[in-house]
Formats: sequence, C-alpha cells, structure tokens
Amino acid sequence: MVPQESRFFPARMQRNFIQIVQQPYSVQRKVQENAEDIYAEAKQINEDRAAKEEEVFDGEEVTEETTAEETETTEETAEA
Repeated sequence: MVPQESRFFPARMQRNFIQIVQQPYSVQRKVQENAEDIYAEAKQINEDRAAKEEEVFDGEEVTEETTAEETETTEETAEA
C-alpha cells in the first residue's frame, strides 16, 4: 500500500508550481498598470504646462527680431 500523503504529493507540487509560475505574471501586470497610470499623469502634466505657456505668451511668438528689439530698448534705457 502507498501512504496517502505520497499520493497527494504530486498534486501539491503541481499546485505550488502553478502558483510560482503565475506569480511573476501578476507582478508584471501590477507594474504595467502602475506604469500606465504614471504615464497618463505625466502626459496630463505636460499638457497643462503647455497650456500655461500659451497663456503667458498670449499668442505672441518669440522670434529673433523680437529679441533684438528688446535688447536695443534695454541698451538705450541703460545708456540714458
């Protein structure tokens, strides 16, 4: 006769093996979900910053000409 414990040993090993194999997948899934959340938040932050920058400039584009004019007026005020 085979002891009862030895008959259930392969079933327990198989159950433990399945748990061990599935564990990395659950960790991977959690990490991926967290990464997606972080990415979505970062994307929203970048969009908010871009919207703020547009508000600050009020549609005025900064060009070399604008910068040169500002520099000239600054130099004129400094000389006076």
